[in-house]
Amino acid sequence: MGNQKDYIPNSRSSRRAHRGMYRFADIYKLEVEPRWKEFPQFLLDMGMRPDGAVLTRRDESKGFTPSNCSWQTLPVVPEPSR
Repeated sequence: MGNQKDYIPNSRSSRRAHRGMYRFADIYKLEVEPRWKEFPQFLLDMGMRPDGAVLTRRDESKGFTPSNCSWQTLPVVPEPSR
């Protein structure tokens, strides 16, 4: 798990992703894995959020489940030059 300094920021960002997932699921009426109501279970299934990664669904027509979710790093789009 690394030292505590590494754990705390990653844990906070993982918690933000967890809360954001519930807000998104509520708005779009998507199913969320029932065990994920408890953050430790979400963390056990998904692991810590890697730096720069976002929680994504492999199949956007399905809800948030361990088999349908993964951490993905989005490509960086350069600013257009003027």
